[in-house]
This record gives sequence, C-alpha cells and structure tokens, in this order.
Amino acid sequence: MSIIIRYVETSDEFKVRYAEYELFEGSKCFELLGTDTLAYKARLAELRQHLKDGTYRSLSVKWGFCWAEYINTSGYSTHTPLTFEDFLPSASKCFMPELEQGANSLTGSIMRDDHILRKHIHHVHHEPEIQGTLREIDVRFGSKLPQDYYGNYDYSKYPGGYSPSAAISGDW
Repeated sequence: MSIIIRYVETSDEFKVRYAEYELFEGSKCFELLGTDTLAYKARLAELRQHLKDGTYRSLSVKWGFCWAEYINTSGYSTHTPLTFEDFLPSASKCFMPELEQGANSLTGSIMRDDHILRKHIHHVHHEPEIQGTLREIDVRFGSKLPQDYYGNYDYSKYPGGYSPSAAISGDW
C-alpha cells in the first residue's frame, strides 16, 4: 500500500517564494526569498552566477510553503507556517533538509524577537530543566503543509491514513 500524507488547506498568505538548488557535492538547499523586488532580483542574480561558475548544479524558484516542524508540549507533531518576515533581516534563510534530523534546526538567534517559536527555542537551549518544552524545531519546504499528527502510529493501513514518518519529510 502506498503511503498517503495528509495535508491541510493553508491560506495563500503563508505562501512564500523560495529557491531550491543543489550544491556541487549533491546536498539540496532551500532558501527563503524576500518579497522586496530589488533584493529578490539581486539574490537571484547571485544564485544564477553560482550556477554558471559550477558552485551549484541546479536552481529553481518555487512558490510553496515553509514550515517549522516540532513536537509540542502535548506530544503532537506540529507544523507552523513560516514566512520571510519571521526571521531577522540579517539572518541566513538557507536550510539543508537532507542533513540528519536536528542539523536543520532553528535557533532563536535567527528569529524575530517577538516570534512565538523564539520563546520555545529559548527554553530548550537555556532552561533545559523546564519539562514539556520543545526539543528541536526543523525547517521544511514543500508545495503543501502537512497535517499535524500525534505519536508515531502508522495510520497508512486505514483508508485515507498516512504515515507520520512520511509526513516528517513532506513532499520535496
């Protein structure tokens, strides 16, 4: 039986433009691109130059969703949409999801000060004695936002079910 991932209908206001490119050693990178036309065009020109000089193998710009994926205090795997504006202007918005779990994690230093996830990240890294806080927040990209789910039970054997392990990887 093929695995079916459940997705949620997500408002278009959370759609972002992002670049997907492959580094010369084969690692995929996803980079959030801003809405400022001049900055976007300048960054796209930089990316194209890297493609010409062989630093990158492929480059495509897509519209889709970026989300933070984490286990919340209730035990649910939660998928929170992120936009370019959720990050500090000076922060790198480039993520490599092919690395091992946790290598693509958010750190509070790249989030806006008033962002709700920053509080959770702070508790994890600076107050580990607090029970029930988040352990890790990963950033993912795709054309649809996966549905939140509880636990690791494989629901794919039921009609319309899905595998939580497949939902983790999204639909790259």
